[in-house]
Amino acid sequence: MPGQPRGTVVLDGHVDSARAGAGALFGLAHLGPGRQVVVTTTAGTTTYVVAARAVYAKRHLPRQVFDQGGPPRLVLLTCGGPFNRRTHHYDDNVVVFATPTSSKETS
Repeated sequence: MPGQPRGTVVLDGHVDSARAGAGALFGLAHLGPGRQVVVTTTAGTTTYVVAARAVYAKRHLPRQVFDQGGPPRLVLLTCGGPFNRRTHHYDDNVVVFATPTSSKETS
């Protein structure tokens, strides 16, 4: 859960769709270091700061993206790269890594 002292919170979503257009994570490929991401749940709000962005071929997405043993972080994950018309999927994943700021607000 966001705000926990260890592990990765992974949020994934669509970049786009043929029917609906831009998806929830459409702008992820342009979210650079230093930008803030705010995650709100019923337990409260946690603010993260983007540390890095990477693009991986889907078949080479590192397991470390999902690491639950390390320090707290947020990973945002969506599709990216070229669209493969044969498979009807994007070839890559866009991954943004963010670290929590020092404070967590509760509702």
